[in-house]
Amino acid sequence: MKRNVFEQIIEWDNQKESRPILLTGAPCTGKTYLALELAKNFHNSYLYLNPEQDCRLRIALTELSRQEKPDFEAFLSDYFKIPSEWLQDFLVIIDDYDYHNALISLIETLVSQRNTFRLLLISTISPSEKLQKHIRFLFKRGSIYLRYNSNLLFHGCIPMNADGSFAPIPV
Repeated sequence: MKRNVFEQIIEWDNQKESRPILLTGAPCTGKTYLALELAKNFHNSYLYLNPEQDCRLRIALTELSRQEKPDFEAFLSDYFKIPSEWLQDFLVIIDDYDYHNALISLIETLVSQRNTFRLLLISTISPSEKLQKHIRFLFKRGSIYLRYNSNLLFHGCIPMNADGSFAPIPV
């Protein structure tokens, strides 16, 4: 029997004590939308963190990850000016954390700890180590495009038909 993803997430959210949950998949498939709908419809308070889009947050989280025993709850309380006792009612959503090695290690620490808040993680990169290594290389040394010999080169996927011809792209 196929179950609705939203129903599974609500079931996770209703458990008294639950481990963090990870939503992963291709870009633009509704992971962030699903997480925010859960937050808006079932939680009075939530925090949405996207270190990929917020440079100041990314730097602060990277610094936190370098601590011997990072206290994420204290960090949230200080960074967002929220009394720590309020965090037990929060859903904390961390989106696009997986582009930075320091944040990945911080998330691994968070997952192993007991937290008073619900933690929902969103990852676009598939669990494939080879793909993650390639993406990290692009972000560290490369780019999505390059101008070379008066040509504009793009790094990306091009939709193809089974016969090898280009597939049409609706614009």
